[in-house]
Amino acid sequence: MLRTAQRGTGRCDRRDRLVVAAQLRQKTTVGVAWSLLERAVFRGVGVLVTLVLAWFVVPESFALIAVVSVCLAFVNVIVDGGMTDALIRMRACSTSVLNTVFVCNLVAAVAMYAGLCAAAPFLAEFFRQPSLVRLLPVGALATLFYALSAVHRAQLVRKMNFRVQMRVSFPAAFCSGLIAILLAMLGFGVWALVFQIVLQAALQAALYWRVSDWRPQLKFHWQDFREIFAFSGFLLLARILNVPFRHMYVIVITRLYAPEVAGLYFFAERVRNLLLDQLVAAIQSVTYPALSSLQNDDARLKQGYRDIVATSAFLFAPLVIAVVVLAPLFVEVILPERWLSASPYLQLTILAGLLYPLHAVNINIMKVKRRADLVFWVGVVKKCMAVGVLLVSLRWGVMGVLVGQVINSFLSFLPNSYCSKRLLGYTSWEQVVDYAPSVLLAIAAGGFATGLQLLLDLTPVLALPMAAVAMLATYGSLAYLFGMRGLRFGLAILGDLSSRRSQSDC
Repeated sequence: MLRTAQRGTGRCDRRDRLVVAAQLRQKTTVGVAWSLLERAVFRGVGVLVTLVLAWFVVPESFALIAVVSVCLAFVNVIVDGGMTDALIRMRACSTSVLNTVFVCNLVAAVAMYAGLCAAAPFLAEFFRQPSLVRLLPVGALATLFYALSAVHRAQLVRKMNFRVQMRVSFPAAFCSGLIAILLAMLGFGVWALVFQIVLQAALQAALYWRVSDWRPQLKFHWQDFREIFAFSGFLLLARILNVPFRHMYVIVITRLYAPEVAGLYFFAERVRNLLLDQLVAAIQSVTYPALSSLQNDDARLKQGYRDIVATSAFLFAPLVIAVVVLAPLFVEVILPERWLSASPYLQLTILAGLLYPLHAVNINIMKVKRRADLVFWVGVVKKCMAVGVLLVSLRWGVMGVLVGQVINSFLSFLPNSYCSKRLLGYTSWEQVVDYAPSVLLAIAAGGFATGLQLLLDLTPVLALPMAAVAMLATYGSLAYLFGMRGLRFGLAILGDLSSRRSQSDC
């Protein structure tokens, strides 16, 4: 009878896992699809604009915009204050809560804009870039537009309405990018890049207000603020510390090395962010609100995250390895001659992002389990590790710094995964088991594409598409042959999308 009961329990467990997977797919299918499409369009336009601008803007201009971007990242973190995350995870948001967050964002934005304008001369002297005195006050206008639309954006994420977000992101990115290209062609140089940042923020704010029915009132409630800040306070501290550490490579390289070197690095980092962040952010932005409802059911929550990790790896790993393999050909074919030395920068910065999905999932788990304090303290540990690696790698020059960035990314997995084990029982080994198979298949496919390229000895113009197609075909074939878990889950999502579309058509 005991064995019979055990078999019955085992069947129930398997049935429960299938039910969990089905529920997860039903809840996140449309959200993931639209979020991926929205970010693919948004980032795709960004990549295209960046590549076109590279024909008209010298690397030194990208070094200037790197400093502006770091400053804006810092002030935007303070303006947000972690409050949009608090809104997203709340089961219900009253009008008073929304108004309170809007007022906080707006007041913080005005204060940070004034502070950044006052600090512009000191930053220009520190980075030895006098142009920053004029560039920063103009670029910082983007912060004001960000504050005006942060609550509207958070409400769409709460509702998992990523279709509407695409209606905002695409025209904003396209129009601002087109204007930036025209300005660059007219000889505006770095100002074209600055205007792109401001115009994109302004257009996004205007479109978010257009698609949203909610209109804020300038009303502030202390009780709502205290409840929100109880959660967002630790996130704010973590992100304030995270900005200089996340961008410390830009800061150090811009401060210590020639402007051309800094420009090459920031160009590579910008391409990496445009290519890789879209997948990570899309999956994270969908799964955070969706899985927050399972925060009290560890078994179902863990199963949901395991499916997410496997699917993320299936999509993410081939993209990273493909860029690493194809970067030399890509730079030679697509970019002008002055950018040829950007190839190793691009390869190493992309490789440093290989574990981004695992980092994002582990942080997501801490947030879903309401442990914002752990987000802060784990961030402190990782930042100490990053500083140590950077100090050691500086002796080998800029290439040593880039290799150190790759090493630090892998080391950061350890404290992240340790917390997931404690909170959810999702161990480091289980995460490796879920993630590594796709990476190994991508490496095998990349090796095959490289060997084929060397064997055929084609011109770069022909070798680039041939190697890309060969790698994609090899990866897909191996994934199908080995029955990859991420492939199965992805096909299930496509099946759900297809069935929903058929039902809607009927």
